[in-house]
Amino acid sequence: MGIVLSLLTASAWSVPRSPGGDTQAWIAAHPQLSVGVYDSGWPPLEYVEGAQVRGLAPDVLASLAAGLGVTLHYRHYPSWAQVLEAACRGEIDIVMNVAPSSDPARCLAYTGAYADAPLAVVGRPGDLRASDDPDLSGLRVVSEQGFLTQEKIRSRFPRARLMAVPTTLDALRKVAQDQADVFIGNAYVAGHLIQAHGLDNVALLRPSDLPVESLHFGVPLSKAPLVEALDEAMARQPVSLRAERAARWLRVPVWSDPARQALNQAERRALSTPLRLGFAPNAAPLSYADGSGAPSGLASEYLQRLRQAGATLDVEGSHDWFDLREKMRSGRLDAVMGVPTDSHYLGTDWVFSQPFISVPNVIVTGPGSGTVLQMGDLAGKRVLLSDPERLRAQVLQQAPQARILAARSAEQALQRLLDGEAQAYIGNLAIVDRLLRERFPGQLQVAAPAGFDDHLSLAVKREYAPLATRFDRLLQQMGPREREALRNDWLAVEYRSGTDWRTAARWAVPIVLVLLTALLVHALGYWRLRREVAGRRALEQRLADVTRNLPAIVYQMRRTADGTLGFPYVAGDMQALFGIQQEVAMASAAALLDCIDARDRPQVEAAIAHAARDFLPLSLEFRTTAEPSRWVRSQAQPYATDAGTVTWSGYWVDITDAHRQADALAQANAAAEQAADAKARFLATMSHEIRTPMSGVLGMLEILAHSPLQPQQRVHLAEAEQAAQSLRRMLDDILDYAKIDAGALRLDPLPLPLQPLLESLQRQFDEAATRKGLALRLDIDSRLATAHEVDGLRLRQVLGNLLANAIRFTDTGTVLLRVEVLEGSSPSLQDLRLQVIDTGVGMDQGQLRGVFQPFAAGDVPVTRDVGGTGLGLTLCQRLVQLMGGRLLVHSTLGSGTEVDVLMQLPVASDDDIAAALPGPGSVPPLPANLQQARVLVVEDHPTAQAMMAWRLEQLGVAHAVASDGREALQMLAASAQGEAFDLVITDCRMPVMDGYAFTRLLREREQRQGGARLPVVALTASLLEQDLRRCREAGMDEVLTKPLSLAHLRECLLRWLHPTDPPPVVPTG
Repeated sequence: MGIVLSLLTASAWSVPRSPGGDTQAWIAAHPQLSVGVYDSGWPPLEYVEGAQVRGLAPDVLASLAAGLGVTLHYRHYPSWAQVLEAACRGEIDIVMNVAPSSDPARCLAYTGAYADAPLAVVGRPGDLRASDDPDLSGLRVVSEQGFLTQEKIRSRFPRARLMAVPTTLDALRKVAQDQADVFIGNAYVAGHLIQAHGLDNVALLRPSDLPVESLHFGVPLSKAPLVEALDEAMARQPVSLRAERAARWLRVPVWSDPARQALNQAERRALSTPLRLGFAPNAAPLSYADGSGAPSGLASEYLQRLRQAGATLDVEGSHDWFDLREKMRSGRLDAVMGVPTDSHYLGTDWVFSQPFISVPNVIVTGPGSGTVLQMGDLAGKRVLLSDPERLRAQVLQQAPQARILAARSAEQALQRLLDGEAQAYIGNLAIVDRLLRERFPGQLQVAAPAGFDDHLSLAVKREYAPLATRFDRLLQQMGPREREALRNDWLAVEYRSGTDWRTAARWAVPIVLVLLTALLVHALGYWRLRREVAGRRALEQRLADVTRNLPAIVYQMRRTADGTLGFPYVAGDMQALFGIQQEVAMASAAALLDCIDARDRPQVEAAIAHAARDFLPLSLEFRTTAEPSRWVRSQAQPYATDAGTVTWSGYWVDITDAHRQADALAQANAAAEQAADAKARFLATMSHEIRTPMSGVLGMLEILAHSPLQPQQRVHLAEAEQAAQSLRRMLDDILDYAKIDAGALRLDPLPLPLQPLLESLQRQFDEAATRKGLALRLDIDSRLATAHEVDGLRLRQVLGNLLANAIRFTDTGTVLLRVEVLEGSSPSLQDLRLQVIDTGVGMDQGQLRGVFQPFAAGDVPVTRDVGGTGLGLTLCQRLVQLMGGRLLVHSTLGSGTEVDVLMQLPVASDDDIAAALPGPGSVPPLPANLQQARVLVVEDHPTAQAMMAWRLEQLGVAHAVASDGREALQMLAASAQGEAFDLVITDCRMPVMDGYAFTRLLREREQRQGGARLPVVALTASLLEQDLRRCREAGMDEVLTKPLSLAHLRECLLRWLHPTDPPPVVPTG
C-alpha cells in the first residue's frame, strides 16, 4: 500500500512556464496593467519619489512589462493592507514584494521569486541583550502590522513582549526612542531607512535566525494567466541582469560587530561544550537506530551537519519515544534531534530551533473502526496516541467525547489497533506510511488527515540555547533546495508494478456491495431524514435548556464577502450579559452590536474584518451597554469559508471580576514601579552625595602621597587611604547589588591573564594578612591557560570580597587562594575551581542557610566586631551567576571556611594574549605638544577644585576653575577674545547652573554662532544608567566617574586634546 507523500513537499517554488494560447490572448486583451503601491513605501524595494515609483521591484516589473509589450499604471493607496484588499477585490493586476504565506485571504497567485531578503535583528548600538539571549526573553520586540514576520516572530520568540506598528519606519523609531528593544524585519529596508532618516542610535545587530524571505509578484486568482506570462518573461532574462539589479538597489547589510561577536561567542561556547544527545530510535524514516545503534534517518542528516559545524555531541540511545521523553524530563539529556516544537509539556527548561521538516498527522483506522472522514467522527471512539501529552488537547478540541489511550510507540499503537483495542490511531504520516507498507499491508488504512502537523526541530536545554540558534543559522545556510533534496531521499514513495489480484478482489467486493445497497439507502433516505430532523429539534431544545443557565454563551457568527454579519446560532443567558434575548440577536446582528459599548465597537468591528480577511481566530474583549455594564471576552475559531464568507464558532464569557483584579494589579504594579523609581533616585542622590566628599578625601590622600613625609606619617596615610578605600568598596557593593537587582549590570568579558590578576590580589591583601599574623598563600595549577575571556573587573571584585572576608574572620593560621583546572576541560574551554580557604571561626549549619541573604552579616560575635554591610557573599553569588558559574560555601564552626567558585571560561586566542598582558603602571606627564592646551574645570566643591588642579599640574596642563555653569559660560565668552580653552571638565550637579544646563547652552551658542565644537567631559559620582544617558542627551562627549585617578584623567586628556607646536625657546644671555 503506497501513501502519497507529496503533502510533505513545499509548494512555494515556481518553475518557468511556456506561455499558452490563453496567456497570449489575455495579455493582448489587457495592454495596460495596474500596479498597487502604498504611500509609506518600502525602500529600496519600492517607494514613491515625487511622481515616480522607484525601487528594485518596479525596476524588475518595468523590464518584464517591456518584454510582454504592455504598459504599467500605478495606483496609490494609504497602506499595505489596503493594497492587498484592492488586489483581492480585483481593482489592480499586480502587487509587488509579497511572499506566498503573507496572503491570508488566499486570493493571490504568485510568480517565481525575483529577490531573497534576510531578516535582521535591529536594536540600539551597545545593547547586547538580543545577542546574549537569542530567545529575546522579556525584550520588547516590534514588527510591522499585517506583515508575514508577525506570526514568525510570535512562534519563534514566545517569551518576547510583542508589539506592532503600521510601518517599518515607525518600528525603527520605536527602537530609537527606547519604546522597544528590538525590531525584526527586512534587512535591506531597515538599513536603507536607518541611513535615510539619520537614525544614528539604531543599528543592524545581527542576522535573524528566521528563514530568508523570498519576494514575488502577486496576481489576483481571477487573472492567473498573468502569472504565467510574468514567469515566462522572467525566465528569458539572464541571471547576470538579476545580479546587476541587486547590486544597484540592495546595499549589503552592515552588522554591528559587538552584537555579532557576543552571539558568536555564545554559540562557540555551546558548540565546544560536550552535550548528551538523544534521538527517537523507532520513528523510521524520520529517526531510527541502525544495526549498530547509531542514529539514522532524516534527522541523522541534520545531526551530521551540526557536528560538522563543530558541535560536541555524545549520542545516548533510548528504548523508545516514551523512554526518550522521560530522560528529557529527568535531566539526563542536554539535546534531542527531532522533537515537535509544540512539546510544551517538557516545561520551560527546553527551547526549540526552527523546524527542519513539517509532516502532517493522519487518522489510521482498522477493520472495525466504522466510517471516519474527519476528526469529529472520532467522538465516543477509543483513540490511540503515541505522544498523548502533546496531542491529547488537539484531539479533544475537535472530538471532545473521544477516549484517549496511550501507546509507547507508533508500531505498538498500530498493532493494538489491529487487535481491536481501539477504533483509530493518530500519528505522523511519514512514520505511519512506512509501518503500513512494511508491517500491516492491507490490514490498516489512512482514513483522513488529522488537521495538524508535526514540526520537528532540535530541542536543547535552555542553558545551551545558543546551540539552537546556531542550528537555525545552519538551516538558513542550507537553503530550501538542499533541504528538499534530503527530504526526498528519505521520504520517497515506493511503488509496485503489476497487478495484485487479491488486493483488487478485496477492493472490488466491497464496491459491488456498496452499489447493491445504494438502492436500499435511497429508499430509506426520506424516512431517515424525517427522523433526523425530529431528533435534531429535540436535541436543540435540550441544548437550549442546558445552556440557558451556563456562565458562558456559545455562538456561531458568519461574515459574507460584502461585510454583512449574521448570528445563525446563539445559546445562553443573553439577557444577563447583553440585555437582549437570543432570538433578537439571531434575527438582527445590528441589535447585538448595539449592545457593545460605543468606545469598543469600532475595535470589535475592525477585529472581525481583519480576522475574516486573514482567516484567523477571534480573541477580543469589550464592554456592554447592559446595566450594570459588563466586560466580555470573545473567543472563536474559523472553520469554514466559501466564496469570501467566513464562519466562526465561539463563546462569550463574563470577565468583569477578572478585569477588576487586573485593574487592582495594575495599580499595585504602578505603585511598585514608583517605589523602584524612588529607590533609583535615592541611590543616585546618595551616590553623588557620598562619592563627592569621598573623592575629595581620596584625592587629598593622593596629593599627600606625592609629598615628603616621615615614615610614621606614611603609615598613618596608608591607614587613612585603606579606610577610605574600604568605604568606597562598601558603597560600590551597595550600588552593584542595586544594579543587579534592577537587571542593569552588564558584563564585559575580555582576554585576561588570570595569573597576574591572582598575584596582584595576593600583593593587595598581603599587608592586611601580615598585620593579623596570617600567612596568605597563592596556589596556581600549572595547567592554567595563559589568558581567558572573562570580565576581569568583576572577577577581581568577587575574589577580593572573598579574601577580605577570609582575613576579617581569621585570627590565626592561613588564608589560601587557589585555582585548579578541573578534569574534562578542553584546549578551548577550561573548567576552573577558584577557592578561598581560611582557618577562621567558621559557621554552623544554621548560619550557612542564611549566608546568601542580603544585609544579613551572620550572628557570630566576631561579625559584630568587624562590621560590614552583609552584602559580600550575596553580591559575589549574584556576580558569579551572571558570569555563568556557581558559588559554593563549605564551613564548620571553629574549623574555618572554604568558598568555591566554579566557572567555565573560554581560553583566549594567541592573537589576544599579547594585547591582554599588563604593561607599565607609571603615570608620566602629557607629551610636550599637548601641554600648551588650556582646560576649564567647572566644579563647586573646594576640595574637588584643589584635587583637580593638582592632577592637571602633575600632568603639566594649564587650567582655570569656574564654580558653576554660569561663570563657566562667561569665562568661555571672554576667552573667545584672547587665549581660548581646548577642553571643559564639568561636574554635573552644582548650584546656580548645573553641568547639564551649562552644556546645553554651550551647544546652542556654538550652533548659533557657527563656532567649532568644544569637547565637554562630565565628571559625576553617579553610576546609574539614567544619569549617564542624561549626560549624553545634554551634549557631553564623555563621562568620567568619581573617584577619578590620575591615570584615567591622563587617558581622557590624550583622547580629547590635539597636538600644538611648543613655544619657541628664547635664548638667554
